[in-house]
Amino acid sequence: MIHTQILIIGQGLAGSLLAWELWKHGVDFRVMDPGLPDTASKAAAGMFHPLVARKIRQTDRFDLLFPALKNTYLELETQLENKFLFETPTARLILPQTMPEWKKAMQNELKDHILQIIPAGGFPGLNPGKAVVLTTNSGFVEVPGLVYALSRWFRGKGLLIEQKLNYSKISLHAGSVRVGDKLSTECIVFCEGPGALNNPWFKEYGISANKGEVLEILAPELEEQYILRDEVFILPLDQGRFRVGANYSQQSLDNEPTKQGLQELKEKLNRMLKVTYDVVDHWAGVRPVSKDRIPILGFHPLHPQLAIFNGLGSRGVIQAPYWASQMRKLLTEDSFVLPKEVLVDRFFNTL
Repeated sequence: MIHTQILIIGQGLAGSLLAWELWKHGVDFRVMDPGLPDTASKAAAGMFHPLVARKIRQTDRFDLLFPALKNTYLELETQLENKFLFETPTARLILPQTMPEWKKAMQNELKDHILQIIPAGGFPGLNPGKAVVLTTNSGFVEVPGLVYALSRWFRGKGLLIEQKLNYSKISLHAGSVRVGDKLSTECIVFCEGPGALNNPWFKEYGISANKGEVLEILAPELEEQYILRDEVFILPLDQGRFRVGANYSQQSLDNEPTKQGLQELKEKLNRMLKVTYDVVDHWAGVRPVSKDRIPILGFHPLHPQLAIFNGLGSRGVIQAPYWASQMRKLLTEDSFVLPKEVLVDRFFNTL
């Protein structure tokens, strides 16, 4: 019989970073994950950006999220001896008539983020209809590589249980949980991403899912110094290759790319670019989101042996490090209290 203090279900980005936090603080844990190739984290673009999409304001809690992001991913680069964090400025396309508002924000509340504002037609490779705001404190994390590297690291330390969880094998007891006849734990933390839609304890607690499709293109004439953002993002890789995405759908929540998705992405891409490109790859993934677009953390209101860490959505790369540290505190510090807005209880109270 294996006994562990905390059992994490799911080794996507949320589960990986929670496990990392537990390991740093000497907490006994195991991670259970079947190692499937088509999880949300393994298909993630992994971008982070300081501004709210289509609005002239800073992302909520950015002053907390960004330092946690840098500290965590740099720690992991050192521990795993690999490069995952790429700080890359962003070129955000804007309507020319909004330039006065952006210039005002550049002098005031967004002065730490905005590098330059370029009038319409002044940025190479783009159609001339829109101006461009260049921002710092942005970039991307190579999420698939990070998750894979942590999987190997957890396996090497005997912390990874490589199997799919069977919910019917879980039995709840006072202060403990049994999983089959070979594993017991004081607490299970479900970090299942969209898999939470099938979880018998949490499937009604605010989780939904979006399918997103992504392209890889070859565009040798396009500037590689910036991440471009408008109707789609265009993320530079290397040697003229770019990742392009994403569209969103709540239909057919599978990992199969579609002709409709390809056409939609190409139409949006064509509105942005005046350079030629070739599509060299096309894939899809399903991302977990909360119904109110706020992360979901905390203990089940009726079963305190069960907890959830999920709903990080399209901003998972910047949300996960900070909230993983807060989730670790909730699990290990008796007096710690999470902000009410992220607690899973908010959905329980509406049922």
